[in-house]
Amino acid sequence: MSWLNIFKKSGPYSTISEKISATSGYTNWLYSEKNALKINAVWACVQLISQTIGSLPVHVYHKNDKGDQEKVPGHRVKNLLGAEPNSMMTAVEYREAVLVNLLLTGNSYSLKSFNGGGEVVSVIPMPFDRIHVYMRGETKKYAYTTITGQRVDIPASKIMHIKGFGYDGLEGLSPISYCCDSLGYAKSLEKTGKAVADNGMRQGGIISIDAYLKADQREFLRDQYEDSHSGIDNAHKLMVLEGNMQFTPNAIPAKDAEFLGNREFQVAEIARIYNVPPHMIGETSKTTTWGSGIEQMNIGFTTYTLRPYLTRLEQVYNRELFTAKDRAQGYTVKLSIEGLLRGDSAGRSEFLSKMVNNGIMTRNEARQKENLPKSDQDVANQLTIQSQMVLGVVNE
Repeated sequence: MSWLNIFKKSGPYSTISEKISATSGYTNWLYSEKNALKINAVWACVQLISQTIGSLPVHVYHKNDKGDQEKVPGHRVKNLLGAEPNSMMTAVEYREAVLVNLLLTGNSYSLKSFNGGGEVVSVIPMPFDRIHVYMRGETKKYAYTTITGQRVDIPASKIMHIKGFGYDGLEGLSPISYCCDSLGYAKSLEKTGKAVADNGMRQGGIISIDAYLKADQREFLRDQYEDSHSGIDNAHKLMVLEGNMQFTPNAIPAKDAEFLGNREFQVAEIARIYNVPPHMIGETSKTTTWGSGIEQMNIGFTTYTLRPYLTRLEQVYNRELFTAKDRAQGYTVKLSIEGLLRGDSAGRSEFLSKMVNNGIMTRNEARQKENLPKSDQDVANQLTIQSQMVLGVVNE
């Protein structure tokens, strides 16, 4: 079987979530992970997290004899995750695909390819709806279904499986499946708003007359009204009634039904599913509790939203992409979040000054933080302390 076939589309999905119906009075639609992206708040949350993590710098570190972590810029895993994961995708595209799968289904699967030395040289994301995970005894197995319906067993050693929040350690839980009622309600609100707008913001109603009408007369009157006054093109047209006819609206105005308030609440509800601050996906009607400044908001977003995903990714990368020899020698991979935590220029300047003046960071290390070239002066590579602090220590 050609592994390129994993990118060909199949027919209907076979995931459990497609069979879960949001039927609690809001909608009877069946949801899949992919059509959940048609809800703009879901799209915004998934896009925000996946693009943010997908664009983070990747570094490989090695612990030297002194126990210090040193960057290894030319390592194979650095190239794999930071430049070319496979022949078809850039590093950003690959990591975005991994995160989109993880955020929608709770799982991400990648097929690993090895060189003659047993090192991973390629990772390709696999369609989540074709993978089945099961246990045979104490061994985890992966079964892949081809486009022709053929089942192929893939050794666990060839699959890099990143699991989201879950309870059995076998698979992550799909937020789309478990939160389908909230998503169904959000989609119903979108459909309601669209229907009202398509009808020219005109509410339905009852036309009454002091006479009995035949069936064809009632049908003619209804068609005449709908043709003349329904739809955006007919909005605000003058209605002409004759023969003691009366029009009585039979629907609650959108403002009385708190339609907009419900939409805002549902955006916040979906943001809560993904633990995303509502203001970061455009919901700014309420005061945020995620901090008062950009720096504090970024810290909150990084700590409570991104860090769990970053930790999952790093731990799986360390286990699956390094050889046993690499791991024994202390090689690890890190996704750098320092850029997200940078404050304004004044705040960064104060922080770096304190780090250098207190002897915690050299001048060249501080320059690296600002993407500035290293200084050739010897003192730039030495830890220094302000003279008054040294005098204070001597006097004590």
